[in-house]
Amino acid sequence: MIMSKHCIYCASCSHRSTQYTNFNEIKKKIKNCNIVVAILAQPNIGKSTLFTRITGKISHIANFPGTTVDIRMGETTYRGRSICFIDLPGVYGLSATTIDENIVREFVANNIADLYLVLLDPLNLEKSLYLALQVLEITHRVIIAITKWDIVHSKGIHIHLDNIRRILGVPIVAVSGITGEGIYHLLDTIIDAVDRHSITRDKPIEINYGVLEPYIERIKLSIIESNSVSESTARWLAIRTLEDNPLTLSRYLKDIDKLYRVVREVKNEIQLKFNRDASEIIAGSRYGFCEKIAKASTIRVEMPIKPSPIDKLFQHPILGFISSILILAATFIIAFIINTGFPLNVLFSLIGLKEVAELLQEYTISGVIAKIFDIASQIIRSYLEHNTLFASLIADGIIAGVGAVISFLPLIFTVILFQAALEDSGIGPRMAIALHSLFTKFGLSGRAIYPLLIAIGCNVPAVLSSRTAIDDTERLEIITTISFIPCQARLLVLLVFIFTLFRNNPTIQMITFLAVYGIGILLYLAMSKLLRTLLFKRRDNPELILEVPPLHKPSIKVMMWNSWDLTKHFLYKAGVIILILSMVIWTLLNFGFSGYVHGDISTSYGAYIGRLIAPLFTSLFKVNEENAWKLGLTLIAGFIAKEGLISTLAVMSGVEEGEAIEVLGLTPPQGFSILLLFMFYIPCAATIAVIYNETRSYKYTMLVAVYLFITSILISLTVYTFISIF
Repeated sequence: MIMSKHCIYCASCSHRSTQYTNFNEIKKKIKNCNIVVAILAQPNIGKSTLFTRITGKISHIANFPGTTVDIRMGETTYRGRSICFIDLPGVYGLSATTIDENIVREFVANNIADLYLVLLDPLNLEKSLYLALQVLEITHRVIIAITKWDIVHSKGIHIHLDNIRRILGVPIVAVSGITGEGIYHLLDTIIDAVDRHSITRDKPIEINYGVLEPYIERIKLSIIESNSVSESTARWLAIRTLEDNPLTLSRYLKDIDKLYRVVREVKNEIQLKFNRDASEIIAGSRYGFCEKIAKASTIRVEMPIKPSPIDKLFQHPILGFISSILILAATFIIAFIINTGFPLNVLFSLIGLKEVAELLQEYTISGVIAKIFDIASQIIRSYLEHNTLFASLIADGIIAGVGAVISFLPLIFTVILFQAALEDSGIGPRMAIALHSLFTKFGLSGRAIYPLLIAIGCNVPAVLSSRTAIDDTERLEIITTISFIPCQARLLVLLVFIFTLFRNNPTIQMITFLAVYGIGILLYLAMSKLLRTLLFKRRDNPELILEVPPLHKPSIKVMMWNSWDLTKHFLYKAGVIILILSMVIWTLLNFGFSGYVHGDISTSYGAYIGRLIAPLFTSLFKVNEENAWKLGLTLIAGFIAKEGLISTLAVMSGVEEGEAIEVLGLTPPQGFSILLLFMFYIPCAATIAVIYNETRSYKYTMLVAVYLFITSILISLTVYTFISIF
């Protein structure tokens, strides 16, 4: 749209001129772009660095038509989409007091771009939020990016992104133009905002301007009377006329003379009543809102200046590595003791205190949660005893699905809480540096230790944590291989197997337990290197660009922020899927070609599917046909949720879960080999869903599933062949 020249009069009727801008030329240059993103920021926030990092190079440098103001345009291709970025001039606001501000404001008001990326300075969040609010008052198609994320932690600043997202109602991403951290998350967010409308706002933001609200409403109604504009647009125009001379907005309005008279009366009334200019009150209200957001989402921790002796420990090539491993092991053990009683319950059993072990396991967090859901199932069955089918659907389908989700939450939260404590205290970055030399041998950086630690609790948030990788290849490596790390659900399967197969040999039980986790970690590392070399054709190792903050006492509030955010992701991404698929597996086990099976699971659809998979076990592991189809169906159940492996076997065999493996009559070579298959064959459905969510590729997600399945078959068959020889 062309903005025509007007003779502009201020409130005192003195004559001045304004610059006009023709945006048609810009529209021509971006017509072949799939998505157009305009970048707005105050000066010195890192806009140019981020722009160059995303686009790689500047494809066009020119001036805005009719001005001497530079315009930079760059393009990048991501997920098959051409995304064009327009680097708008750095401005402190949209008050149109300078040519730069006028151009930026008119650019946004003209809807040139599909999205507006507003950058915030984490070192001065309150001040930089002012521009974001002004943009949000014009349009809701906004994404917020907090820059300089690589140095925030070292400054003792912690920002809760979800709080800002909740208040403003638009996506927010943390990025670093220097290290590249968060760039791919930003590009994903841009595409999601365009394709899936992930922006929760459906109209521009409305800030409460307090005493000015009646006057804003009065001007808004005057605008609506003579102009075909929406209420939100009319409100923005009303606010702008109070901030600026109404004639500067004449291209939006028809009866400018009538509006000018109304605004002049309102401004005079405000000046007389409050002894303040309207623009001053508006600015004060905006800054008050900025302060409210900053206080609700920012914590500043005083950082010590003196170096700590702990730094020397982690900087030592040997002691630093050993210390990091011991800390990880301690974190793992403490988290599992709190939530499941493991491995204390095992140790008590070995020394003859089985009652103590059972008591410990029963009254840990996971034990109490399991008991609550067991009681709920019993209550449902007793109330619906006249309708066994419906009772089974509620108890075995819905309640079991919800219980599976809830039972994971405490361990996931605890593991992430410990990781947040390590990260916030400054120990985490030092561990990453200490382990970096080892991880680079496997095509990973020291940052890859975080997904590994989280995966011990659950693979879903571990896949999500791959976003911390700076190298995009490393991110895909983590997404593809992190499922090799046994999660909490697989721990139950592992314990049942080893206690059944090696009942009277505690030494072999412990060796087997350590071997499974060792194999999982080795696969995570080795396959990452293989993927980087063969699939991604990368010979270089990812760099570790990390700001190391001074050691300090971690903030409980910050730890809770970070832990709950990732735990919520698990609930959102995995909870619904597990619940739905639990009901699917219930249907497969309770219905067959002749209808409801009345407890005879061998005639169900599930048994039919299991028999199709049975040759895998009969041919590779010499399992008899009767047990082979049960194992085949168990594979299907394990895809829904890994904790369903043992319970499915128990249901089919009509025994308690602890006896589920024993009734199959497996030899130790068969049992251990099938255990490895169950541990690594494919991640659960929730993890698969998150892998797709992170890659946005059905093909790559399927590739990951097939690759994991083939790898697990080869490993289990190799182990079975080797053990059978001896």
